[in-house]
Order: sequence, then structure tokens, then C-alpha cells
Amino acid sequence: MRKTIIGAVLLIAGVLQTIGIILCGVIYLPHQNEWLSTYPSKLWFLIMAGKSKFSTGADGLGLGILFIFGIIMLLIGFCMLISEYIKDWKLK
Repeated sequence: MRKTIIGAVLLIAGVLQTIGIILCGVIYLPHQNEWLSTYPSKLWFLIMAGKSKFSTGADGLGLGILFIFGIIMLLIGFCMLISEYIKDWKLK
């Protein structure tokens, strides 16, 4: 039961963090004029890229590490919930 609660908390926290970062990027997206073509889209550039060293003004939000951390929390929580579900299923 304890691992189920921990897994659920990690899953919900990871989902909220990831969705929050995506929403931050979507809200800031209309204000972005320039972006580097090395990224596949403007939203991905805003989330992953940090401050630019160039004077072009193409700056991202620099939330890439937090975004990846949220994805990792989501996956760990999901794996914990699935393992507990399988463990309970085998006992029945």
C-alpha cells in the first residue's frame, strides 16, 4: 500500500510539472519572434533552450532540466504503480 501511494504521488507530481512547463511555453509562445532552427519547433526551443549568447534575441525559457525531471518522475511513478498492480494480481 505504501508503494502505491508513493507511486501515485510521483505520477501526479510528474504530470503536473510536465503540463505546467508545457503551459508556460505555450503562454510565452506568441511573444517569441526568433528561434534557432536546430530545434524542431518553437515550443521545443522555448522549453529546452536557455539564454542565447548571441545578440539575436532568440532566448528560451531554460526549463529543459525541469521538464526532463518531470518526465522521469512520471515514469518512475507509473512503473511503481504497474509493479504493485502486477504483484497484487499474482497474489490473487
